[in-house]
Amino acid sequence: MQENQENTEENTGLKEIQITGSEDCTTFTPKFIKPKKVFYRDMNVAREDIDKEWEMVDRPDSVHCLLFEEDTGDFIMVQQVRIPVLVNDPESKGIVTELCAGLIDNPELSPEATMAKELREELGYVIPEEQLMHIKTFKSAVGSTGNNAYYYAAVVNKDTERCDVAFDGDECIIERRVHAQEINNFLSSDENMDTGTALTVLGFYLNLINMSEEANQAQMTQEQQNPPGWDDEAMQAVTEAVQNQVQEQS
Repeated sequence: MQENQENTEENTGLKEIQITGSEDCTTFTPKFIKPKKVFYRDMNVAREDIDKEWEMVDRPDSVHCLLFEEDTGDFIMVQQVRIPVLVNDPESKGIVTELCAGLIDNPELSPEATMAKELREELGYVIPEEQLMHIKTFKSAVGSTGNNAYYYAAVVNKDTERCDVAFDGDECIIERRVHAQEINNFLSSDENMDTGTALTVLGFYLNLINMSEEANQAQMTQEQQNPPGWDDEAMQAVTEAVQNQVQEQS
């Protein structure tokens, strides 16, 4: 692990996890994922009459949320040890920085209701569903799952209702804060993060830069400001909160 990650581990209190063995999924019944083989015919190739096969995994859709605390200027994320990362990169100790997230494993809950639930459980923020701003729905792990990943943003402050965290099972999740003025350093660091987190934070960082440039270039259009396909209202609301806080700090 890089030096900055070691410091993170010391600061957060995440302890090392050791892999003690593994088991092929043919010997047990998976709880959250279902490996399967799909047979298909590809009409894009010359021999379209040949049956092909693809190994994939069925899993529930997921929700993800980037919080910005306007009182402190912090983006609020989480850190935890991810076992697949630990298996594939033991030197990293499996520690990954992510957005607050979860699986939609209760079919009776909407994506927004699931996200609000995860925010309460992992970070202790009570945020009404209607205050969650939808950024974009991505397709996740397109080579293996292809499921929907719903991304949200929310602005919180000292008046936001709080509650005790309540992790599922044996989860150990630590709050990870990154100040708006440190986003560039965060993105360029060796700190492990998942792709969705990096893209979401990068999107707000680029939008913040564009908004700053707009102050000097009135001709910049809205289409140039926001990454294509991202929800303008969500991007604008959080970015303005970030910009206001950065201006107060400078």
